[in-house]
Amino acid sequence: MSYETRRDELAAAAGACEADNNRLRVEVLRVHTEIEELDEDPSQEADEALRRIRAIEQELAHLEAILEVLRTDFSDAPRVPSKSVIVAAETARVNLEKTVDELQSALTWEEERREQEQIMLERDKLYLRDAETLNTTLSARATETSSASRQSTGESLVVRAHAHYDSLLARFRLLQGGLISFIDDVLADDASDTLLEPNRAIESAKKSKKGAASYFDLRSYLRSEDGESDDGESRAFQLKKLIEAKFDEPRESPKSNRSMGKTAQMG
Repeated sequence: MSYETRRDELAAAAGACEADNNRLRVEVLRVHTEIEELDEDPSQEADEALRRIRAIEQELAHLEAILEVLRTDFSDAPRVPSKSVIVAAETARVNLEKTVDELQSALTWEEERREQEQIMLERDKLYLRDAETLNTTLSARATETSSASRQSTGESLVVRAHAHYDSLLARFRLLQGGLISFIDDVLADDASDTLLEPNRAIESAKKSKKGAASYFDLRSYLRSEDGESDDGESRAFQLKKLIEAKFDEPRESPKSNRSMGKTAQMG
């Protein structure tokens, strides 16, 4: 083998080593950038990646030493380089390729882990928003429940009962007034017989047993003389006096009844 041929082979090997060296430097810079983006407390996988980077740096130093030897050989007098130098350079190149492959796998794994952590971060943010919404809803419900419980006191129940009593009393007085007006109409107007005369359906119903049992003639009851008193007052007039007496009778509210009950208990 001529010197020129051997020199061309060594130059090709040196060029390949130089290209691998440049590619490895780029990978090392990329790994350093990834490491700087990691947390302050790296995991075990990150430590393993750091150890691999240190190994790559050692391989780079060894490769650079070999390249320096090759450059020195080219600058010296023409001579055939030793076989051990070529074997060492080839071994270093193979080891460098293996290390780069391992580093690439580690970087791929780190990228996948970062994507998973990003997904988990988004999920945690969603859980946090749900928790905040739930907290706001529960706080509002607790405030509403507390307000409702404060309103449901004994005093509020008494006020509500008194208002209900006043409403019933007003309806009762209205009913009394209506009955009195009705009795006055019966007593004052004999023509009311035609107004109170039952219709044909009631007349036909009186003929049956069921109709006779369910029909009540208020006019006949008020006109009946069976209930007249000794002074000649009719039943209608007696009923009117009773209703008027009840209408004029003072009504006691629940509040006054309760106070009277307490007074009686104290006595």
